[in-house]
Amino acid sequence: MFRKILPQIVILSLIGVFYSLSLFDIIPSPSQLNGILVEKFKTYGLPLIAICAFLENFVLVNAYFPGAFTILTGMALTAGNPGRAVLTYFVIYLPSYTANILSYYCGFLYQCKDIAGAIPKKRKSLLWFFFTYWHPQLAALTAFSAGAGKFLLPSNFIKLSLGISLFWSIFWGAIIYHFGLFTDVAHNFLLLFLGYIMVWAAVDIYLWFRSQPVTVKG
Repeated sequence: MFRKILPQIVILSLIGVFYSLSLFDIIPSPSQLNGILVEKFKTYGLPLIAICAFLENFVLVNAYFPGAFTILTGMALTAGNPGRAVLTYFVIYLPSYTANILSYYCGFLYQCKDIAGAIPKKRKSLLWFFFTYWHPQLAALTAFSAGAGKFLLPSNFIKLSLGISLFWSIFWGAIIYHFGLFTDVAHNFLLLFLGYIMVWAAVDIYLWFRSQPVTVKG
């Protein structure tokens, strides 16, 4: 069972290490990082947005890295300039989806030692992807868990995730372009992120117990 939930343990441990280091002022806290990134955005512009977009969508660091506010700020500042908005959208989306694919492969490689004899589980994943890809942290966890659990082969993962990620990225891009930033969303998702991991772990533990052979007494 420990091996079954090892990915969740690794992610939670990494988050714990980051936050512990920030408590001792060894690394900046997420709120301090957010202020630094917004300030640096004034100097570095789109290249910084591309880096933030990648890190915000990569499963190993995105629970701590507050790149979302910088990304959304960059998009909001394109209001009234369609050409700039389209350019900013692709600067955000391409690194974001690249990081999402890498998140999947991080999970997939975790299981690579026995993948040759494994048959991916036939599972209706459309709703699962749709209701988690609206936010990069949840999307990265979904990609990682799909790889680690061998629910989808790489080709099927790309077919499913590409369309849904495009939908949500265009949706949020249009909202921010037309209405701007209505809240600082950088601080609101840690509990949701942790809750997702706990539910994922609970499901894996339940499936592990179901897979155990039943011992008949007598």
